[in-house]
Amino acid sequence: MNFLLIDDDQVDRMHITRTLDTFPQTITCTEAPTAEQGLALMAQHQYDMVLLDYNLPGLNGLEVLRLIAENDCPPPGIVMLSHSDDSSLALSCIEAGAQDFLRKEDISRERLMQAISHAQKREALGRQMQQQHRSLRKLAENDFFTTAPKRSNLIEALHVSVQEANRTNTPIAVLLLDLDKFKQINNSLGLATGDLVLQAVAERLNNTIQEGQQLYRLGGDEFGIIINDLAQPDSANLLSQRILDCFKTPFYVEERVLSIATSIGIATYSDCAGSTNQLLDCADIALYRSKEAGGNVGSFYSQILHGDVTKRIELEQDLRTAVAHKQLELHYQAQVGCDNEQLLGVEALIRWHHPKYGLISPQDFIPVAEKMGLIGDIGEWVIKTACAQYAHWQAKLVLPFTLSINISPEQLVQKDLAAIIQRELLFYGVPAKGLEIEITETTLISEAVSAGRIQQLVDMGLRVAIDDFGTGYSSLARLHKAPISVIKIDKEFFDPIVDKSSDISFLTAIQRFTKTLGFEVVAEGIETQLQRDLCLQLGFDRIQGYFYGRPMSASEFAKQWLDWV
Repeated sequence: MNFLLIDDDQVDRMHITRTLDTFPQTITCTEAPTAEQGLALMAQHQYDMVLLDYNLPGLNGLEVLRLIAENDCPPPGIVMLSHSDDSSLALSCIEAGAQDFLRKEDISRERLMQAISHAQKREALGRQMQQQHRSLRKLAENDFFTTAPKRSNLIEALHVSVQEANRTNTPIAVLLLDLDKFKQINNSLGLATGDLVLQAVAERLNNTIQEGQQLYRLGGDEFGIIINDLAQPDSANLLSQRILDCFKTPFYVEERVLSIATSIGIATYSDCAGSTNQLLDCADIALYRSKEAGGNVGSFYSQILHGDVTKRIELEQDLRTAVAHKQLELHYQAQVGCDNEQLLGVEALIRWHHPKYGLISPQDFIPVAEKMGLIGDIGEWVIKTACAQYAHWQAKLVLPFTLSINISPEQLVQKDLAAIIQRELLFYGVPAKGLEIEITETTLISEAVSAGRIQQLVDMGLRVAIDDFGTGYSSLARLHKAPISVIKIDKEFFDPIVDKSSDISFLTAIQRFTKTLGFEVVAEGIETQLQRDLCLQLGFDRIQGYFYGRPMSASEFAKQWLDWV
C-alpha cells in the first residue's frame, strides 16, 4: 500500500513511519514536510491513504482538505493528525473531507491501524453514496425509458449554446419532433407497448444524428435536438430530412410491424429569436404547422408562419367558449325544385362570428373543432338549433321543405347520436321526415362508420344524403347497399360548365346511374343560368347555389322564401 505522510515535524514523521513498519502488510510511505509538496505529490501520484498533520506552515489542515477535495482524483482516505483534543476541530475536519481524526499522543500500532481501517471503510461508504447520488441524478435528469436527457437539460444546454453563439457569432438550430398519431398506439396497443416504441424511436434517432448533436426527450412523444455551430445554412434541413427518411423503415416492436412518422419544427438562432425561450417557442410554432399539414414533414419558423399559427392557436382557445358566448349561428341556403323552382329543401350551415376576426367559415374552424374534440358539443348545438328553427317556422305555416344538417364522421361514430337527434325532435315537435342528415362520401367509406349506424338514423324516419358526391372513392356496390336517399353532386363538377360546348359526359353518367339506383339528386354550387339550364336538361331534382341565393340568416331566409318576417 502507498501512503503519503504530510507533516512538518520530523520527529512526528519518524514516529509515524516506524509505527507503519509494524503493520502486517507492506506499506510504502512517502513523506512531505509542507502542504505544497504534499499537494504536488498527490497531483503526480495515486495514494491509498493520506496522513495529514493539521498544523502546517502556510496552510492549516482544513485548507489543505479543501484543496484536496478539488483534485480530480482525491485519495481513497485521509486521517487528520493533531496534538489538539478539541472535538469541534475534529468535527470540522471530518466535515471537510477527512475520514478520521487522531491525536498524535494516541498514535500506536493498534490505534493507527484502527484509524486507517475506519478511514478506508468510511471512504468506501462515501464512494458508494456518491455513486448512488450520481445514479439518482441520472434518473432525475435522463428519461427512464429512452435514457435521453430531459427537457430541463435541453433548456440548460440551449442556454449555453446561445451564449456561445453570441460569443462566436455563429448560428445554432433547435429541432422539435413529435410522433404522428402516437396516441393511437397507446390506445390500441397499450402504454407498455408505447414505451417500447419510444425506446426504439430514441435508438433510431441517436443513430441518425451526428457527432456533437444531442437527443433530448421533452416528454410524451416529443423529442428535441440541438445543432451547435450551424456552419452550413442547410444543415438543419438536411438533418430534418435524414430523420424523416429514417422513419420510412417500419419499427419492429413485440413482433409487430409498426409504421410511424414524425413531424418536425425547426428554428435557428439568431434569425428567429433572441433568447432561449423565444427559440423554443419558434420551433414549437413550426412544429404546430407540420402537425397541421398532416405530419411526416419538417417546417421552418417564419414571421408569416408565426402570425398564421398564433391566429390558429387563438381560434382554438376562443372556440372552446364560442357556444357559451353565443358566437355560433346557423345560416340557411335554399334548395329549389329543378322543374318548378319551388322551395323543396333548406341546408343549415354553421357560421362563427368571432369578436376579433369577424365571420369565420366552417372550413376554417370545423377541422380545429375535430382536432380539439369539440365537434360533438358543436354538432349537438347545430342539431338543437336547427330543430328549434324548423319548429319556429312550422308554427307559422305548413313547411313544404326538409331541413338538412351536416354530420361529421366523429359525430356519426358517437353511440348517442341517434338518441340526441330523437330527443330534440320530440322536444321541438319536429317530424323525423322533416330532417335530412348529410354525410360526406369519405364518411360513407370510413371503416369507423358502420352501415348499421346509418341504418339507425333511417329507422328513425330520417333521410340520409351523401354530400360532395364524386370527390371520394365510394364504390357503386357500397352506394347501392347503403341506406341512402339523396345524392348531392359536388360543385367542382359544375364549375367547368362555362359555355354550351363544355363537356357534360360525366354529369350525364352520374344522372343515369343515380336515377337507376333510385336516388334523389341535388346539384350543388349552381351559380349561372347555363348551369341551371343544364340541371333542368339532365333532370336533376333539386338545385342549390348562389344562383338562387347565398346562405343567409334565419330572418333573411324567412323574408325571401317564406313571405313573412
